[in-house]
Amino acid sequence: MAEPDLSAALAEALPELRRLQRKVWVWIAGLAAGGWTLIWLLTEELTRFSIGVPVVVVLFITFIGSASHWLRLKREAALLPAVASAFGLAHKKKDPEFIADIPDQVLPQQGHLREIDDVFAGEWAGHALRFAEMQAARLKEISPTNASTTVFRGLVIDLSLSEPSPPLLVADKHHVAQGQGKGEGISTGGMTLRESHDHLRAEYGLWAIGQEREGARRAFLRRIVELGPEIFDRRAFLVAALLRDQRLWVSLSYRRNLFRASGLFAGRKRMMEDLRQTSEEIGLVLRFATEALKAERGLSGPALQGVY
Repeated sequence: MAEPDLSAALAEALPELRRLQRKVWVWIAGLAAGGWTLIWLLTEELTRFSIGVPVVVVLFITFIGSASHWLRLKREAALLPAVASAFGLAHKKKDPEFIADIPDQVLPQQGHLREIDDVFAGEWAGHALRFAEMQAARLKEISPTNASTTVFRGLVIDLSLSEPSPPLLVADKHHVAQGQGKGEGISTGGMTLRESHDHLRAEYGLWAIGQEREGARRAFLRRIVELGPEIFDRRAFLVAALLRDQRLWVSLSYRRNLFRASGLFAGRKRMMEDLRQTSEEIGLVLRFATEALKAERGLSGPALQGVY
């Protein structure tokens, strides 16, 4: 797969992005001038150090962080759709429909607080494809501030299939054990454990209804759990893969922040590096989708059509 030319996308967005960057720097300069004046008044008025001085400094630093975050979101909104279109994909920052479509067996059930970031959708190798960076969390049982604990962070991938496959679930047994009798973890949905496989200190199981095509199932189990570390790195590992209703859903735990732009201090060179990085990350997801379709082919017959 050839690397897309992203120079035109950056050139088109650059004037507006520079205008926004100048706007933020004007805000910061104005706030700095006002803060310095306030500090001078506080220290001039009082003979001893005023408590107001560190408050002003903290507020100024907080504003810089917020301004950088705001600018990063603006850059992502301008640049990510251009990168996605180079691969024939569409990009949305948020998509509640994607969250609603995720089956219960794809993510730990206790992670009911779900946030999605950067949803890509389109067609790949003749198959409808969607993927998104996602975080799922649960509220702490005893917390006056409604604090939450993250139970999943990574990628969720949805692939349509050209041929029906028998329903099956591949999941980390640790997450399945959490769900037994507690309404947490991952539910096996009445399917029976048929195969097990150890990979990188994790134990995976394959749950299905019937016993047909055991050899193909075993091969699928081994391949699907290897793909995350093989294609991304050893920090990416499978949580669950669900074949159902002629679709393949995959959740990959991956703590790295994907598809992002730099903030306040980024120039043209840094923004170009961000575009290339995002392009590479999308390419990795597409490679994962290709290999997952190849693995699924052994269960249902030919599944690939013109893979790039």
